[in-house]
Amino acid sequence: MKQRHMFSLLDQTFTTVHVNIQGDKAIVPEKPRHVKRFEQGDLDPDALRGARWSPPEGQLRTYTYKVPKAWGIKEGDMLVVPARDMLAFANVVKVDEFPVIDVDADFTYQWAVQRIDFEYHNELVENERKFGETIQEVERVKQRESLVNSFRDSLPEGSAARALFEATTISLAPPVPPQAPPAAPKVDEA
Repeated sequence: MKQRHMFSLLDQTFTTVHVNIQGDKAIVPEKPRHVKRFEQGDLDPDALRGARWSPPEGQLRTYTYKVPKAWGIKEGDMLVVPARDMLAFANVVKVDEFPVIDVDADFTYQWAVQRIDFEYHNELVENERKFGETIQEVERVKQRESLVNSFRDSLPEGSAARALFEATTISLAPPVPPQAPPAAPKVDEA
């Protein structure tokens, strides 16, 4: 067991997740020498026990990161993770119930930086969309009122044309939406 993994074995507040890093499709490492030798028949299959190999070309490579259990990560969540001296977006493809740490690994498992929460973003986008729809309706009502007032002002008061116009525009008025009943008063149950 490598000393770098002792903390991971003792800490009970995290788990591991398996992720695909966005834009990583082209990053499929070259086959290790021992795999090439095996494929050429130069190596005994027993020598490959426990050897790991990347997915076939065109598939995403999966990486393992540590995450606090408190984040409540689930499959499909997005994370920001350290990758090759920069930060990257990663899609969670698997969440381990308990940390899966290879204690003999020659690398250090890294912590995910942050969970990306789209809830607030989606709420902002939805509020903006609703506001836009409301403003369009306000503009339509304003244009209608302007048109009605223009006609009304051009027709003499008491004329047959004005009476016909008034009767016609009343029948074209949009229905008034029903109002919600008032909320029942809250009663303190002390």
